[in-house]
Amino acid sequence: DSMASPFSFTGASADTAVYMFSFSGEISAETKIVVEFGDNTKLSSIGKNPGYDASAADFKVGVAESMHGYIDLDNDAYDDWAYFGNTTARKGGAEHVIGDITSDFELYTSQTAAIQADWTDGEGQEAGDGTSRGISGQVDVELTLKVKKGAEKVYTLYLVAEQCVGKLTVRDRAGNVRTLILDDRADGIVSSTALNNNFNGVSTRKVTITASAEEDTELYIRYSMHSSRKESGAGNSSAARVGISAVVCGDAAAQDAEISLPDLARATITSENAPASASLSESELGTVADWYKSNYGTEGEVYKAGGEAIRSVNFSAQNKFGDFATSLSWTDGEEAESCTGTRNGYHTQSGGSIEIVVQVDQNTKYIVLYTGAWNGSNTLTVRNYKGEARCTPLVFSANDPSVCKKVVIPISVTGTTRVTVQIQSTLAAGNGNVSLAGLQVIV
Repeated sequence: DSMASPFSFTGASADTAVYMFSFSGEISAETKIVVEFGDNTKLSSIGKNPGYDASAADFKVGVAESMHGYIDLDNDAYDDWAYFGNTTARKGGAEHVIGDITSDFELYTSQTAAIQADWTDGEGQEAGDGTSRGISGQVDVELTLKVKKGAEKVYTLYLVAEQCVGKLTVRDRAGNVRTLILDDRADGIVSSTALNNNFNGVSTRKVTITASAEEDTELYIRYSMHSSRKESGAGNSSAARVGISAVVCGDAAAQDAEISLPDLARATITSENAPASASLSESELGTVADWYKSNYGTEGEVYKAGGEAIRSVNFSAQNKFGDFATSLSWTDGEEAESCTGTRNGYHTQSGGSIEIVVQVDQNTKYIVLYTGAWNGSNTLTVRNYKGEARCTPLVFSANDPSVCKKVVIPISVTGTTRVTVQIQSTLAAGNGNVSLAGLQVIV
């Protein structure tokens, strides 16, 4: 019946009317309800939206057999790009064709990124410097891609699935759909980088969508959890998630690569109870080349004036608190010149994480952190530019009240490279978090 929308249609399912009815009394026995429409002509006239844009795109979806763990987004061949996290960074000065990530469910900033990235011309975040993050959800993530009339373009998506098999759905406004199940184990994918540790809980994939259209239109992307992997840890104090790190648009697929920088020697991390007070501008360990303070006044975050070593500090969620054990002061700040002392800081959500990227060289001696834990454990790991661990993780735990530590990380490298410090929360029971009040880079 062509009038019985949407059970018979060409192209996309037609919009339909919604009817609601209720019962004035309690239903005490099994009852069969039959709804009949005596005039299907009237139903069709109100059930379809004549203004619906059913424009189609000619598109193909492909999956790379392997990928590398790094991309330089400063490439003139890219028309547009977006890198997702606490702040979405986009190609500066470009006509943006990549939408924001959305979901009907809660989203998280994930430090388990599909790919590391560098850039220097960004909007939202000016520079990347080895940024490693994305946005993930426990059900799905969605975004919209604009397809412009004219020449064919290639959209490259860098996807991550944690402790699950991912399902990618791509559709246009006319109802054309492509669906892929991304399962490293079934596809026989071999790990190519430290970020692509397939079968160990994290699956990272590179997907390309080649698209053209006769008129301006859109493609709708949904990456969802197809099935969880209990053997990879799903349900064992952590949740399965899917996410997106980056999307790139250009005439050809984005070019990821391996980078070669001086490696970081293994570090022995030490810690002590956080002191009652400390100056971020000074240190008994040497000269302070750079420092960072979280949650201060209207500025939110404060850095050392002229400091360049701290490249990024990212929280899976920034929640304010004001009772860190150490009162931190400074005299040479950029956003706020001086402060006589503050116990403010940021903590994550339950089970959240913090990622710090620092540029170091042969003159760098230490990275010092003022960090804490509440109702769970704080696990601190130092990684080289490839994402490989270069220490035995430091772990300390707390119930209520919190425990605050001053952590010292010795640095030994032969030239300029990047160091990533990851702080992960593990819950004891119920809610729990990790915090960062400030950090220093010592030369």
